[in-house]
Amino acid sequence: MECSFVAKAEVSAWPGVGTLARLQRTVFVERRRRKADTYARQLGERLEEGARLVLFPEGTSTDGSHVLPFKSAFFSVVENAVGEAISAVQPVTVAYVRIDGSPTDSRTRPAVAWFGDMEFVPHLWSVFQLSSLSVAVTFHDPAPRAHFESRKMLAAHCEKVIATEHARLTRAPYCDVSY
Repeated sequence: MECSFVAKAEVSAWPGVGTLARLQRTVFVERRRRKADTYARQLGERLEEGARLVLFPEGTSTDGSHVLPFKSAFFSVVENAVGEAISAVQPVTVAYVRIDGSPTDSRTRPAVAWFGDMEFVPHLWSVFQLSSLSVAVTFHDPAPRAHFESRKMLAAHCEKVIATEHARLTRAPYCDVSY
């Protein structure tokens, strides 16, 4: 299934990564409130074209140890969608569970999670030096748009589902399981 990512505008200027992102039809958005209408319109147009968009509603990256609160503004596109452009949101949990064969924990996840003021290229090079990396991905039941009165309720539902599964995936003994 083809899909495109939603990324912060700065990514478009990154050497190499920006080019790959544009080829993949990434939607670049500015994270300032006053630009919210503009990016919502861009996302809505892409969805009306039939695109499937992947976004991380935390609005930033972390060390992978926990899920941050979701920004409900990202869900305004769902709330304002016309017709069947969006019938449901597909929550997905992604968790790093093993690095070089060992279970991850809060000390080791930063070896693969890119966050804070880390420089991208050196971090990516470090990830490429790893022998193996196990990532657990859980596709949850779709959240039908019609079941939620507002974007805030939809965002809260998705956050709870994803955070609960992420906590399960990242605590021992689960992360000791081989894949």
